[in-house]
Amino acid sequence: MSATLHDAVWRETPHLHACFRSSIIEGLQTAWAFSGGVQAPQEPDLVAGLVLIAGPLMQQGLQLRLGRHGIHVSIATVFCHQCPKVTYAGMQKSSCELGDLLFVHVHTATDGAKTRNALLYQAKRTSTQPHHVSKTDHDQLGLYLRWPAFRYDSPSSLAGEMRDVLPHAPHRGAQYLLLDRLAV
Repeated sequence: MSATLHDAVWRETPHLHACFRSSIIEGLQTAWAFSGGVQAPQEPDLVAGLVLIAGPLMQQGLQLRLGRHGIHVSIATVFCHQCPKVTYAGMQKSSCELGDLLFVHVHTATDGAKTRNALLYQAKRTSTQPHHVSKTDHDQLGLYLRWPAFRYDSPSSLAGEMRDVLPHAPHRGAQYLLLDRLAV
């Protein structure tokens, strides 16, 4: 049975939410376990848990639920903490990181039609709500709020290349990911 991606996701929404929730919890719990339980894991440790554990679990869950509708799922997670770094006009510092975590997913229907999407997250470990961005992160906040044209500073394979992401406003493809430092 082949369904459109929209129909399949609609039918499986409660199961997909449960899959995402349990995958994220497992990834964060793994980060806590590796920290030895003596101290809270650092932000890069939490992101690594999401990349190494949560991403593959999400792919398994999505494939299980959407596969029965004739949709193949592929997910790649990328740990990109501190690299790449970018610059844009009007920054206070010399550069800022583009993000911490990139999710790329491809859904392929039985007819071969592909739907692709990517989500870039800038992780912040915090337990305060609302979260207040520190002065040292204002350039990065400016990037996520305005998406001005920017230039890659690193890695060397991208250095000097320009990007102009549209819209020049906050959007769903790039978000702050607030990791409660007291949770899990």
